[in-house]
Amino acid sequence: MATTTATDAANALEKDIAGYNRCVSAAATLSNAYVLETSNEQMLLRFTRSVEDIDNDKKRDYDYLFPIPMAATESSLFPFPPTEVHSNVQIRIPSPSGTKLAIVRADDASGDKASPPPQVLEIWTSSASSPSSLLRRIVLPTNKLHGKVINDLTTFGRPVWSPDETVLAYAAERKKPETSSFFDPSIRKSGDGSNTKIFGGQNTLGLGKSENWGEQYYGQEPLLDFFLVNVNTTKITKVTNVPGLDEDATKKTSLGSHALGQCVFSPDGQSLVYTAWDAGGGPDMAKRLGLIYCQQRASKLYASPIGKLLDSIATTKDNEDDNDDAGVREERFVCLTPHLKLARSPRFSPSDDQGNSKLIFLASEKGFDTHFGHIGLHGMDWKANEGAADLTSENVIVKQLWNIRDPEATKEEGIVETIPFPGLALIGQLPEDCFVSREVLITSTV
Repeated sequence: MATTTATDAANALEKDIAGYNRCVSAAATLSNAYVLETSNEQMLLRFTRSVEDIDNDKKRDYDYLFPIPMAATESSLFPFPPTEVHSNVQIRIPSPSGTKLAIVRADDASGDKASPPPQVLEIWTSSASSPSSLLRRIVLPTNKLHGKVINDLTTFGRPVWSPDETVLAYAAERKKPETSSFFDPSIRKSGDGSNTKIFGGQNTLGLGKSENWGEQYYGQEPLLDFFLVNVNTTKITKVTNVPGLDEDATKKTSLGSHALGQCVFSPDGQSLVYTAWDAGGGPDMAKRLGLIYCQQRASKLYASPIGKLLDSIATTKDNEDDNDDAGVREERFVCLTPHLKLARSPRFSPSDDQGNSKLIFLASEKGFDTHFGHIGLHGMDWKANEGAADLTSENVIVKQLWNIRDPEATKEEGIVETIPFPGLALIGQLPEDCFVSREVLITSTV
């Protein structure tokens, strides 16, 4: 009897394990969805489907192409077979029109096992007639000009396309200064000053050691820089007219300064708008004590003109260093939200016939004492042919609600499905492409 019971228990356990594996494997995540620009006969929906491979203990991504019928009679269209996305693909960013796809992958063939593999940017063109064609392959200056490229939908953002789809802007880790220990024999032997390493800085906080953000950013360098890459000329340049670099470009430390992220292009493509968190460069919070769930850290929106930098990487002359734009000097950055304690997640609405748009962002005038809470939605007009310094108008679209448990306090904000509107509580950002028209955007709230 005991043997039968043990056998039954083992069989039941195996059945439960198999059922669990089927359940988890069936749970799929859809992402990177966009419609390809096509002819009048057909449109294509492209998206990534991610599934859990329990047997191999990893996530697997598949690229799908679905024809979209353009007429009621076209009901016999079948999807193309899915193709698996290689595991070294780290980032996939479709262009605004859907005709180009930027892919960042790890270069496994580099052969250098001592350092992380360099990242390669590939630009693919897509259309209904030719779903995939490699246009450019650009080896990014990781391990040289900067560290790894950032891909973070929660906080720091990911690469973005310019409106004309010729340039990608991305954030990447700032490189640490080269350091040595006090006992490095090579430094002691070269007393002529030819060695550029900081002597004794190997274990010094802010030099060889970094104070990271913790939480989910333990392995990430604390400070980020913005870069522009022209996908036609393959030239890359660093954006230096930003908080932290603009004040002291020669300062070699990862302490203090500002943490930058969430960059977007202005509608005319001549400015970058982004979020900067105070990380000791201002009066608040010198220590990095978390960022994802500790959103009381002061943050503001800034705009940096980049027109001259764009011109410098748009052409390649003979005998010219591809990255030689040290002589380009842009105008100084502008703080767009000086009177707000917290501002983040900039998004531009579609432009009208005159080229005017609206800059939408999350904001709080007073901020939070600890962690995070409900936040407001603000906007300001961004008019064509006017610089960021001319922005003066700002309005509150959704006000910040404080006492959300009081039905009377939230009654004036409207009723959603018989429940008083609870206000906006977002841990991360607004959706990347949140506008469905010039007047309407979609977001979520807790």
